[in-house]
Amino acid sequence: MKILEIVKRRTAEQAWVYRAKGVVWRVVPTSSGVLVGEDRKLDTKRTTFFCLNKTTGEVLWDGISFDEHWWIGIEAAHKDLVFLHGFSKPDMPDHLKIIALDVLTGRILWSSDDLRFILAVDDSIFASRDTISGRMIHELDLRTGAALRSWENDSEALRLAKFRLRSMTDHEYEFPAPLKEHPVTDEPASSLIYNYCKREDVVGPIEALEREDFLFFSYHERLSPINSVEGHLRNQLNVVDMKDVNLVFSETLNRNVPAVVPDSFFVDSERLYFVKDRSSLTALNISKLKR
Repeated sequence: MKILEIVKRRTAEQAWVYRAKGVVWRVVPTSSGVLVGEDRKLDTKRTTFFCLNKTTGEVLWDGISFDEHWWIGIEAAHKDLVFLHGFSKPDMPDHLKIIALDVLTGRILWSSDDLRFILAVDDSIFASRDTISGRMIHELDLRTGAALRSWENDSEALRLAKFRLRSMTDHEYEFPAPLKEHPVTDEPASSLIYNYCKREDVVGPIEALEREDFLFFSYHERLSPINSVEGHLRNQLNVVDMKDVNLVFSETLNRNVPAVVPDSFFVDSERLYFVKDRSSLTALNISKLKR
């Protein structure tokens, strides 16, 4: 295939690209049809947040930051809200603080400095607070943060909320799973994967999923010392048409990365989303991959 043909094909497949100012650290899809992400500048230790229309890539808002510039991140999204978290101490993984944003405007609806997010379901958010006597659980109004009820430790109400959340699993978006934990370990899908990568060169798990007659998979492989920094890896994303047994898309997401970076892509019924070169969030039209 000629280079010009390849360029034209990539342009047709590509729905949109969002280029962050720093590193796209995390992207969370929402049921409101938008994607919310973290844009982290590693040199200045500054984090901002952005929100895109998932269909067009239109920027609804970006560059939003808060008093804490680095130790902050996306906790979860539910309905038309996205929740951010802080940390109990710098360099500690324990989340603390909740900031609830309107996902369409980026405006703060409410916040709490001493609550830890547990889950959001229906029109409620469940959170915990440490007290001298133990852990208190609070059910709050989703949009205002107003307390609805509280109790000590786990309760039947929280267990029921977790059950409701599991039963409401959103199948609009699908995320890859490690190959050994994924149904594609059954033939012929798993054998197809190893047609396009060498087992002995793969480092870490292969992440894969099947959707719309396509097999999507991402992996990290060792590079020869001539082409890479010693010990560094290349992250590759491939898409195989299961019907025609044909590789229809292949993209190097990262070159010369020092370690395995999981969760490099996800899909919905229309598009494949991935981050390339750590800073470009890209959406591809799945229908354009069909021959």
